[in-house]
Amino acid sequence: MQTYLQQLAELQFEVQPDEVKIQIIEDQDWNAQWKQTIQPIDIDGKILIKPSWVEISPNSDLKVIEIDPQMAFGTGVHETTQLMLKLLIKHIDSPQKVLDMGTGTGILAIATALLSHAKITAFDIDPLATTTAAQNFNINHVESRINLFCGRIDAIKNIQFDLILANINRSIIIFKLALIQNLLKNDGLAIFSGILIEERHILKNSLNHYGLILVEEVQQGEWLGLVVRKI
Repeated sequence: MQTYLQQLAELQFEVQPDEVKIQIIEDQDWNAQWKQTIQPIDIDGKILIKPSWVEISPNSDLKVIEIDPQMAFGTGVHETTQLMLKLLIKHIDSPQKVLDMGTGTGILAIATALLSHAKITAFDIDPLATTTAAQNFNINHVESRINLFCGRIDAIKNIQFDLILANINRSIIIFKLALIQNLLKNDGLAIFSGILIEERHILKNSLNHYGLILVEEVQQGEWLGLVVRKI
């Protein structure tokens, strides 16, 4: 090891300290340790996102979404997911038909099913994502309310939605704005995130071009959540 450290120093890497210490750590249940770091996430006192191993009171008034973390994105940890859920809670107002673009783990579709009586269509281009979403719909007992498919937004024909949800990349949102506008009913809403604060002006200019007006914007960390209306 000393030889290796000396070679790094000769290559002008800063090596500090110049000695190696070894510590023996007792074997532990690392999976149990990891689980202790995953805590339920409360979204505005309306929705609670929890892993399967956390028990909550059956008398809770919260809408509970059970999702075991596999990747941080789509389990409520990421700021854009939280922005989407907060805006969904605020603007859901009894929609009849809802579209969840790029559903991922399915968390937004599940929240919509718990908060409304809407008929929900959800899709993703990733087969693994749609498989995961289907599993989560079953776990949360909302599978009968959601039409799920693997594919692209272009596959949706002859239907319009009261509400469209899209927590995806800003460039994809802009690229699909014409289709989103066509799929929205007059006076319908779309909720977007996956947008960096510094990208706001780019998206806003595109919204105006397609007859979509900005209703509300909120930010969390470096991310924006937007609500727009079709006029």
